[in-house]
Amino acid sequence: NDGDLLLIDAGSHLNHYATDITRTFPVNGKYTGIQKEVYSIVLEAQKSAISHVFEGRTQNQLHQATSKVLAQGLIDLKVLSGSVEEILENNLHRKYFPHGTGHWLGLDVHDQCPYFESENEYVRFEKGMVFTIEPGLYFPKEDESIREDLKGIGIRIEDNILVTEKGHENLSAMIPKEIKEVEDACQEDISKFY
Repeated sequence: NDGDLLLIDAGSHLNHYATDITRTFPVNGKYTGIQKEVYSIVLEAQKSAISHVFEGRTQNQLHQATSKVLAQGLIDLKVLSGSVEEILENNLHRKYFPHGTGHWLGLDVHDQCPYFESENEYVRFEKGMVFTIEPGLYFPKEDESIREDLKGIGIRIEDNILVTEKGHENLSAMIPKEIKEVEDACQEDISKFY
């Protein structure tokens, strides 16, 4: 329907290795004002997490960076109140961000690699590791505690990130994710692909 969003979580395999990419598209080709606000928060959270990818970092550090941006966004949207620290400490943001920031990627879409070295020690990133970064915000239609214009909005942005000697490489960077890029892609004539 006009004004709806379409979230596509897709992947493929190349030489036995998996990809896992998500984009959220406006069905009519243009985001509404509130959809742009939510999309911008999720995109900022994803960029924040990606900027933290270096050898020696952990999945938990990325999740904390993502969660801080999303918590502030939920305050800005007037969905939650209080400080970012209080929201994170009490996991209030989890109602709208109910999953992790990402997962290992390799021979399987959710590669079976450990997240912990030991009971309290997270696995540290090393050159050659690949994982997803996929923050999202989801506002159920049935949620009576939120504004009407937020109800039914669900946005996730997912990319595949490779840890390199100098930091990271976004292996899915060629797929549009900036608001204007996505809207422009929605306006393209796709008949050439038939």
